[in-house]
Amino acid sequence: MIKNDKLIVFTGVPSHGKSNFMDQLMVKLSINHNWRWGVFSPENASIEVHLMRLIEIIVGKPFLKEYNNRMNLSEMLSARDFVNDHTYFILPDNEDYHIDKILDAASALVLKHGIKGLILDPWNTFEHQYGNDSETIYTGKVLNKLKYFARAYDIHLFLVAHPRKIPRKKESKLFDVPTLYDISGSANWFNIADNGMVVYRHFTEDLSESYPIVYMQKVKHKFIGRTGFAKFDYDISCQRYIEKGESYTLNELDNYIQICPEGYPSSWDD
Repeated sequence: MIKNDKLIVFTGVPSHGKSNFMDQLMVKLSINHNWRWGVFSPENASIEVHLMRLIEIIVGKPFLKEYNNRMNLSEMLSARDFVNDHTYFILPDNEDYHIDKILDAASALVLKHGIKGLILDPWNTFEHQYGNDSETIYTGKVLNKLKYFARAYDIHLFLVAHPRKIPRKKESKLFDVPTLYDISGSANWFNIADNGMVVYRHFTEDLSESYPIVYMQKVKHKFIGRTGFAKFDYDISCQRYIEKGESYTLNELDNYIQICPEGYPSSWDD
């Protein structure tokens, strides 16, 4: 496991699917590498709704009876148990969303459950205390704090942040693809992040059709990967992203069982 690339920033136009894509990435890393996660995501309607979305992503079928090909009880329970074993939700009492309180909870999850990933979604829900600092200076201080927290506890920290007002394309109703520089708080978002991703929904000019594109806009070390993009289809019935040209995997737990029928080798936890 690479020890340095620990802070990954996600951004994108509101309602273009940042949180959904982050959920799928979390599921994939749990299935393929047995990662456990701490999740602070107060913008989700409730933990129950968030759990339902994760179950749908895993099973590849809808949870609600309004859709065809609904998952059965056995599929739901297996996926629920998997999520419960790999995901720990952080939701402080009295909506006390100070960053230090969230990090205290995350550090306890590292020690007690060995989480490998931490999702903070989104930045604007924290109770920010600027003091005498400008927004630029404050943002830089907090991003560095999060980055070195992740290094100290050897976890990967995924931070979701909304961009400020996004310009529209010239003579068009469509938004431009945002960048990490478009997040409020200046260039610190690009400069301090180890890796940066943008989730963007590409629409036709008449807004009748769309598909998601995920851009990798920053990769600090070339041996991790490279910048670029990937196009996806989105299955609204189970809230899954399917890379264009790839085959559709029905139940992700089939891959989990096939890869490791008797549990993961202890070396995978390193």
